[in-house]
Amino acid sequence: DAVHAALAAADPDALLALDVDLAAELGAAGRAPWQVLAGVVGADGRRWKSVEARQLVPFGVAYHLAVWDPVR
Repeated sequence: DAVHAALAAADPDALLALDVDLAAELGAAGRAPWQVLAGVVGADGRRWKSVEARQLVPFGVAYHLAVWDPVR
């Protein structure tokens, strides 16, 4: 799953590359907030790392949790 991979890798470019039409087709309501996150992280100028990333899929619906910290 592209979203989980991007969140797990702390990859803002991958989040920005999420396809708007595909997200709408799949009902991925989180696409816009993920891309806002990517814009904020990218504008910050620091590198980030994922310290936790989970994907839960109860009842066929994916939920994502990710914690990113700046690399020091």
